[in-house]
Amino acid sequence: MAESTLTFQYLDLKKAVAYYLGYGRDETIWTADQTLDIEEAVQNGYRMFMNPPILVEGKPAHRWRFTKIFTTLTLAEDDDDYDLPDDFGSLHVPFTYDPGESGNNIAIVNEGRIRQLGQGGEVTGAPSYAATRVKEFDGSGSTRWEAIFWPIPDGEYTLTYGYNMLLNALSDANPFPAGGAAHSATIRAACLAAAELDQNDERGPHYQDFLTNLRTSIANDLRSGQEYFGYNGDCSTDTGIRITRTQTVTYNNVQY
Repeated sequence: MAESTLTFQYLDLKKAVAYYLGYGRDETIWTADQTLDIEEAVQNGYRMFMNPPILVEGKPAHRWRFTKIFTTLTLAEDDDDYDLPDDFGSLHVPFTYDPGESGNNIAIVNEGRIRQLGQGGEVTGAPSYAATRVKEFDGSGSTRWEAIFWPIPDGEYTLTYGYNMLLNALSDANPFPAGGAAHSATIRAACLAAAELDQNDERGPHYQDFLTNLRTSIANDLRSGQEYFGYNGDCSTDTGIRITRTQTVTYNNVQY
C-alpha cells in the first residue's frame, strides 16, 4: 500500500533541520560535520516524539497506540521462564489464555512475588501468575526482558499478550517514522526543537511548537480506537493486575 504523500520521510526531516541550521536544503553540499549535526538532531527529535514529555503534572507520559502490538507466547511443560521479543519495551496487556485452554486468570506481579510463591516447593499446573524482569546485562547488547510464570507449566499453553514496541532509528533504509502522516508535523517540530536545543543550549519557540503539535497528536491518537481487554480488579495482595474477558483493563493508570 502506498504511503501518504503528506508523510515526512527521513530526508524531508533532514532538509528541514539543515535549513534551520543554515546549511541549506541541498544535501549534496553538506559537509561531513554538518551532516552529523543534522542527523543527530533528527534522531534526537524522533526519540523525543517517541518518548514524549509529561504534559499534565501527576499524569503519566503518553504511550502511542501505534507502538502497541499483540503477539503470542507458547509455554512448554516444565519451563517457567521465557525470552520476550528483542523490541519489547513494556507490557501493556497481560498474558491471557486462548479460549478453551484454561479458565484461570493470570495476575501480573513483581519478581519477588513469584519467588515467594516458589518457596513452598515445586508446583505445576496452568500458570496463574507472571512477572517480567530484565535479563542479565553486560553492555554487549541492549537491555532484554524475560517473563517468568507460576506455577510451572504442566503442559503446553498458548498465551496472547500486548507490549509496547521499541522502534529503530530512522535511516535511508528505514525512512518512514512511526505514526505516519497524522503525526508528521509533530515529528518535524520535535526535530527542529532538538536542533534548536543543540544550537542554543536552551529550549525556545520550536520546542513550544512541538508541545502544541504534541497535544494534537495525542488527541488524535486517543481517538484512533478504543481497546477492551478486561478489568483491573483489586489486586493489592498480589501487587499486580488481573484480567477477565468482558470488561476494561487499566494498567499504569491508563484504561484500554
